[in-house]
Amino acid sequence: MFISASKLKRRFRAKGRYYRIGLENGVEVPCRSTLEIFRKGYDIEGNKPNALFVMMNPGGSTTLGLAEGQEDGELYSHKSVDLAKKIKLTPLCDAKPDRTQYQVMRIMEHYNWNYVRVLNLSDIRDVDSADFIERYRAYDNSYFSIFSNVRYQERMGYLQDLDEKPIIAAWGISPDLEELALAAIECLPRNIKGLQGDSSYKYLHPLPRKWTEPRKWLQRFLEDVHLD
Repeated sequence: MFISASKLKRRFRAKGRYYRIGLENGVEVPCRSTLEIFRKGYDIEGNKPNALFVMMNPGGSTTLGLAEGQEDGELYSHKSVDLAKKIKLTPLCDAKPDRTQYQVMRIMEHYNWNYVRVLNLSDIRDVDSADFIERYRAYDNSYFSIFSNVRYQERMGYLQDLDEKPIIAAWGISPDLEELALAAIECLPRNIKGLQGDSSYKYLHPLPRKWTEPRKWLQRFLEDVHLD
């Protein structure tokens, strides 16, 4: 059940839509809108994902191009009149796998899935969850969340034909996420699954801080969450 990262890297690929938003003060905010995880050799063009995962934010996710000195995504101005369109049309780039993505791949192996999509409550990339939440509130910009009204067209494209597929919530249990989580729940299909916390909007993250090993989350997920 618990497959090593090295084996998973040989079996799967990941592609994401990476971009940056430039703010008035010169700050460039690194973002990622969607992540597509699929088996090597599988053609995702024209095919729908077997499931959708919704996480908190993309953490420290980066493109593989960074190793070659490439910019980490297109830079868009927050003042752009067609910002939503630019985000939507951001090209897919090869993504560097991280521990959270490996957890998704392990679930894909268990269910023999070929293709899974990952969305986030917010696109802001930040490895520190508390810092991410603080930044999201400080920026006060609806474009940083795909579950906001300004990104309706993009969101509907990603959710099309997923009504009968598992929607797996795994964004964490911080009470500071309540507003973002409730906005996502309002937009998502009704078939939301996950390891629920002590409130209806809380779902345990695949790498919870309370557990020293990710295999404990994985084992409990496979035992307690019924996706059929």
